[in-house]
Amino acid sequence: MVEVIERYELSLQELEWVFRLELAPVMSRYQLSVASEWRKFDDYQLMKRLVSHNLRLTGWRRKRWALFSGLTTMMTRHRINELMNRLIVHRGQLPS
Repeated sequence: MVEVIERYELSLQELEWVFRLELAPVMSRYQLSVASEWRKFDDYQLMKRLVSHNLRLTGWRRKRWALFSGLTTMMTRHRINELMNRLIVHRGQLPS
């Protein structure tokens, strides 16, 4: 994941907002459900949902998700923090 982030030259702030506005609202549905079998997970369906959400993410929808992003990111905050720490180390910066 660090390599992909670096390829697109995302700053930590940009990564945070991608997580809050584009990923977490869609992924929160998956966080609250129990998968019966991960081998049958439909990643194509997930990508369709992510793209669809992102295309609708304008105006008041963007503001609403920004307002409620704390709720949708609660369960995975530790994971994005770990990713950001790995990115900081990869970039040779000191973790804050």
